[in-house]
Amino acid sequence: MTNCTALTQAKGPLLMEVDSVATGVRWCLAFLGCMKAMVQRPAVALDIDGTVIKNTSEGSRCVLHFRSLVEACRTADVAVFFITARPESAREHTERQLARCGFRYEKLFLQPPRQEYSRYKERARQSIVESGYGLLLSIGDQFADVNRKELNLADDKFYIGQFGDTLGGWAVKLPSEFT
Repeated sequence: MTNCTALTQAKGPLLMEVDSVATGVRWCLAFLGCMKAMVQRPAVALDIDGTVIKNTSEGSRCVLHFRSLVEACRTADVAVFFITARPESAREHTERQLARCGFRYEKLFLQPPRQEYSRYKERARQSIVESGYGLLLSIGDQFADVNRKELNLADDKFYIGQFGDTLGGWAVKLPSEFT
């Protein structure tokens, strides 16, 4: 059984806490199915490390639920963008890793040198919007992956709701890989 709990905050965002990646991905699929007609060029932005690829002491592994989400997006003509803090020097390795996981995408953003993490992530999302896409959903394991503002939310919880920083501001925040 899956669990999804609505969280209430005075003058806060529409927000839910969910219990698993599977529940979150099901919500994303339903949300994107409803919202993709609301914009001309629908898009999704995803983080890589701690989100679509989990890194462990035994190596890295693809998160299969997100592969299903990316495949569904591609089938439904929802553009997929990856925004990672990995440096440009890791582009070839990152592209191979994404290909090995079966992730196809519109564009891969890698962090330029000497750029502050959250500012870079915000600018990449803004770049997607300025390119004419309607960014419907941002997904990541760090708050900077979805929103530059400080939020009074726990970093070890799985949140879905209207707390992203572009357009309608819908986001999925997974528990941090670093907590």
